[in-house]
Amino acid sequence: MSKIRQIVQLFFEDDHPTETKQKFYRWFLAPISESEKEKALFEQWNRIESIADPSTKDSFNEVIARFGVDKRKQRLRVTPKLIRIAAVLLIPIITSLAAYLYVKNSETQSVEFVEYFTPNANLRTIDLPDGSSVTMNYGSIIVYPRNFTAKRREVFLSGEAKFTVSHDKKRPFIVKTNDMNIEALGTIFNVSSYVENSETIATLVDGKVRIDMKNSEENFILEPSQQIVLDRETGKTFIRQAKLELELAWEKGYLSFQNADIEDIMQEIQRKYDVRIYANYKEIKGEKLTVKFTPDESLYEIFKTIQLLINRFNYRIEGDNIYIY
Repeated sequence: MSKIRQIVQLFFEDDHPTETKQKFYRWFLAPISESEKEKALFEQWNRIESIADPSTKDSFNEVIARFGVDKRKQRLRVTPKLIRIAAVLLIPIITSLAAYLYVKNSETQSVEFVEYFTPNANLRTIDLPDGSSVTMNYGSIIVYPRNFTAKRREVFLSGEAKFTVSHDKKRPFIVKTNDMNIEALGTIFNVSSYVENSETIATLVDGKVRIDMKNSEENFILEPSQQIVLDRETGKTFIRQAKLELELAWEKGYLSFQNADIEDIMQEIQRKYDVRIYANYKEIKGEKLTVKFTPDESLYEIFKTIQLLINRFNYRIEGDNIYIY
């Protein structure tokens, strides 16, 4: 067995201290022996798959979608796969996924991490070490240092969350996503940054935030009730007035959308109801909706309403599987 295969196997066979995990990620990020690392990775997948339950592959595909690297950038072909597989097949290593995401998106290299993951069909509110609070939407993950000891309070988000930030004039509070950094001082704002969605959106409720884009040198200042939208397909960014009652309705269990792409709507339905949607979007691609569904509406009622709003929208519900054609 090669040394690389031994390292990968040892990583998966036991839990490790945070420092060891971070060293492993940095080694795996290094652009050397990528082909051998990939082979070792899939050996682990094939080995563990034989003892996984029947839903493992579906979960695996879901995590691939949620934590995937931007396909347009194609920077690292191997590394994200390791963490995705770990997240699904070895649930205790979800902390490893969190640490990896933070290291990948932060300048901080030596720190103890805390992560929270909110599964589909669940909402969660947590308190951060500085007294700030975060309400997390379905299928979201947040990563942050156990103690905010640096000059900046930095957290990493994949998914959607509403932040109520504790005021600290000397230490800016920064939310990092794959597409933008949102900096705030004593403010309330919402961030939606699911990797599988076509847009990243930051909405200011109260106070003031600064947005630094990662795909350009642009930065923006938002006023209350404004939101910034990044279209991941075109790379274009724009600011618009937000309907806060729609943007924040998810906290109370509502499904609400403001000029949302039909594909993003289907992703949100998947997360809230923990179902699988198989869709052929050819006939309805580009359709957008502004609509709000109450917490007690069933899947049947939701899809019936969408069918009334969009021509050529046909669907079939079979248990936890939904087919759109």
